[in-house]
Amino acid sequence: MKEKKYYMGKRFYRYRTLAMALCFFVIGVFYCLYDEWMVPVVPALQGVPMLLIFAGLEVLVLGGIYVVSKRMAECNYYVVRREGLLYVSGEKQIMYPWEDFESMQEDRFDYAVICPIQYTVAGKPLMLNQYLEDIWGLHRDILAHLGGRIPVPEQLREQVQCMS
Repeated sequence: MKEKKYYMGKRFYRYRTLAMALCFFVIGVFYCLYDEWMVPVVPALQGVPMLLIFAGLEVLVLGGIYVVSKRMAECNYYVVRREGLLYVSGEKQIMYPWEDFESMQEDRFDYAVICPIQYTVAGKPLMLNQYLEDIWGLHRDILAHLGGRIPVPEQLREQVQCMS
């Protein structure tokens, strides 16, 4: 079976865009406040010079958010392998062998997640990153590798199979 990588998806990028819009708004508010309060004190920065300073600040902050979030998205992913599920977070790699998976259940009380499935791996809970592009596909791949080795409620198995 070919290894498949699961990267961050649309939900992650939506939050990145929201963060960029919020920073744009906050810096715009600071520009207006500076224009109102500081121009009488430092009249040389009135008009175009001040506008260029704040525009440069906007470019730096928004560019920084873009670059950092892109790097985060590229460096955090899961790989389904023959021997187990590999989680890569930058330099750190965690391997979850298929033999260590003990159970799969639905976490009904966490309403902030898209896919409320939690695994028990070596006695510890494992909730997959909710910002993945195809999180249901990853769960289908995990179920395919686990086969019938762990108890999975039939309703949960059907939900994983039909979601996309």
